[in-house]
Amino acid sequence: MIKVQGFLVLLSLALTLYTFVDCAMRDETQIKKLPKWGWLLAILFTGIFGPIAYLSLIHISEPTRLRR
Repeated sequence: MIKVQGFLVLLSLALTLYTFVDCAMRDETQIKKLPKWGWLLAILFTGIFGPIAYLSLIHISEPTRLRR
């Protein structure tokens, strides 16, 4: 049971770090719904809900590009 909880904490931290860096590296014009500073605060202070909201609203809404 402790291993599962440790894995979930590690997964949550990794997701938070990934989304924070992704948001910080993006241009302001690519970020929708909130300003960049709002997303960074939401990612840091809302636990797992901020990163999930960021990924669902920012990454899903982008059109996918095919590599050639």
